[in-house]
Amino acid sequence: MEENEHAITVENLTKRYKTKRGIFTAVDNINFKIRKGKIYGLIGPNGAGKTTTIKMLVKLVKPTSGKISYCYKELNKILGYVPEKPVLYNEMRPIEYLTYLGKLSGIDKGEATKIAKHYFELFNLKESGNKKLATFSSGMKQKVLIAQALMHNPKLLILDEPTTALDPSGQAQLLEILKYLSTEKNVTILISSHHMEELERIIDYVLIFDKGKIILDSEIEELRKKTAEQLEIETTNPDKVAEIIRKKIKINNIVIIKNKIIVSSNKISDLRKEIVKIVVESGEEVISVHTVKKSLWSIVMEKLEK
Repeated sequence: MEENEHAITVENLTKRYKTKRGIFTAVDNINFKIRKGKIYGLIGPNGAGKTTTIKMLVKLVKPTSGKISYCYKELNKILGYVPEKPVLYNEMRPIEYLTYLGKLSGIDKGEATKIAKHYFELFNLKESGNKKLATFSSGMKQKVLIAQALMHNPKLLILDEPTTALDPSGQAQLLEILKYLSTEKNVTILISSHHMEELERIIDYVLIFDKGKIILDSEIEELRKKTAEQLEIETTNPDKVAEIIRKKIKINNIVIIKNKIIVSSNKISDLRKEIVKIVVESGEEVISVHTVKKSLWSIVMEKLEK
């Protein structure tokens, strides 16, 4: 792959902070490359280093060491950024706010207002046009924040937990917009999120963070090809049943997600009958049993437990 296919190249990136307890390493010597026009999902528990990495990528935080290279000469003109926590000019009205930010990006005032109104209608905020941003709900503020990131048709879009405050329809709409921007406009997108079911629908690559390091960097399709099938069991008292399965079959790849037991194995088809028999004999009610492809959530949980 030629180097110009990469929008961002990160080399030996490290960020340390001085604390009362000593030096804390938030990001620990990470390396990765971001291909143009692709969507990358940044996943990991709180404190894993995702937000610190994002802040270094958008130049809000200076690295302790390491290097970040961009294929773009003027980052501020092509970057759209949605931070983890909304910071808005609360005394301004939304169209006024978006127009102002559009002008800061070099867009003519008339054109900026036109674009602002487009996104305002797109995100179903039209009826709130005369209200101050201070009166907006957290979900409405998040939509304004996303709109400001899209105002200048960015070539690089970085979003930190963008769907947290959105309702299900808002989440689905944003994912649809992001997929469109990637596939039709060749926009490079990095999105950090705890909502892995959402991410799995749109991402091309996944970066899993843990304790300041990247423990997995993979194309999502390659990851799916390498992962085994899994048995998804819904039953009463899943903790008890999972422990019985562990003891009787001696299998470690068992997790409980949303009250469902997920058993992963390369031989799941051979083990299915035996596992179902164990569940039935446990005395607990069997609600459902399905053989499915391993989810992104299961892959992440396995990586974090190693």
